Amino acid sequence: MQKSKTITLNSQQKAIIRRAILLEAKRIGHKIEALAVCTNHIHLVARPCEESIELIVSRYKNIAMFAICKENSIRRIWTRGFDKRFCFNERSLKQRIEYTKRHDHD
Repeated sequence: MQKSKTITLNSQQKAIIRRAILLEAKRIGHKIEALAVCTNHIHLVARPCEESIELIVSRYKNIAMFAICKENSIRRIWTRGFDKRFCFNERSLKQRIEYTKRHDHD
């Protein structure tokens, strides 16, 4: 059972989240290859970093949530968990980047 109301992000909210994630990635030196902030989820392709995937996803979810909370009355935007896919070669990486770019509408 869902605990809170489903959130649908508008263009302004998606831009806030995008900016927050990209600024945090720059701050920590994390290379993001592609980012698509959709109305109800995010696609992100990034290079490996020193933090585990679990920690980096948590970091970006928190950064996005705090950025949205500063400018909106939204208190919770993400559900628990995430889907992760690994790229073991350049072809796979390129496919993931292209997939993500196709979802980037704003």
